[in-house]
Amino acid sequence: MGEEDLKEIKKVFKFMVKEDLVELDIQDQAGKLKLRRKEAKTQYYAPLSPAPAVSPVLNKVPLEINIPAGAVKVNAPLGGVFYRSPAPGAASFVSVGDDIKKGQTICIIEAMKMMNEIQSETSGKVIKILVENAQRVDSNQPLILVMP
Repeated sequence: MGEEDLKEIKKVFKFMVKEDLVELDIQDQAGKLKLRRKEAKTQYYAPLSPAPAVSPVLNKVPLEINIPAGAVKVNAPLGGVFYRSPAPGAASFVSVGDDIKKGQTICIIEAMKMMNEIQSETSGKVIKILVENAQRVDSNQPLILVMP
């Protein structure tokens, strides 16, 4: 293993820390690499019983969403981590003010290590994005407001 290989491994490890990954397996024609950290910063758990809607990160009851007349909420079809773009540093799928079409990819929700592209169920103009990038979302949580 040369100095260039060590530089690449350090880059991958920095990526793991930045993305809060505990384990990463990489395999290509040159070989296999498995990196594991002792622990990640974020820990998610499922509550044992229904509780009032509380943000797991901020531990605050969410504020009511002010929805303009005629606006449509695009809700998360599943729980996971919300991403506005296909990759770190890439352009967002949609931004406030964008015109979108029914079936257009508007975000990704990562659940169980799977990246799920979420498509808009309506056409219109994006008027508000309700969640932050890399924020944990619950199933049926409003993500985006669209004015048809």
